[in-house]
Amino acid sequence: MNFTKLSLPTESRRMQSPIELFMDAGEKVDTILGKIGANVNTALSAKRHRMETAAQEAVEGIDQKMKQVWYSHDDAMAKLNEDSAQSFMKLFEQWNLEFQKIREQHDKLIDDFKKQEKIFQESRFIHMQSLRTIKNIHEQFLMDLDKLEEKNDELLAGAQNEIKEEMNKLQKKIMRESEQEQMANVQSP
Repeated sequence: MNFTKLSLPTESRRMQSPIELFMDAGEKVDTILGKIGANVNTALSAKRHRMETAAQEAVEGIDQKMKQVWYSHDDAMAKLNEDSAQSFMKLFEQWNLEFQKIREQHDKLIDDFKKQEKIFQESRFIHMQSLRTIKNIHEQFLMDLDKLEEKNDELLAGAQNEIKEEMNKLQKKIMRESEQEQMANVQSP
């Protein structure tokens, strides 16, 4: 700011009254203050313009940094999503392969079970037939045993009767011979 002294000729000062002098001084002060005010307004306006420019630049810098951070974060999220998606795809592919293996094993077990069930049913059928055959043979054996016992009883009874008859015959024969001997002993003295 350029402050210039306003100088009045001394003669004009002498001719003026104190009130006039004061008024002149007031005008001079007003003039000086007007110039200072204009200079201050200009300085403030320049300062405000610099501050607005600095603030605008700071906001633009912050905005730029925020965009960089956002893009960096966005890129990191995209990479994380892609990596996660690939990991999940690998995991799902492995899970699918294992599931297919389990399904194949399950199907094989069901086939094996059906085969075993069929073999078991055939074995059971054969076993039941064998049991029926054994039961029939046993019943036939018991019937044959009963017939044999009856035959044996008949044979035994017949043999006992024959033995009795033979014993009776033998007894009669022994008694006849004994009588004959006694008679022969009685006749021979």
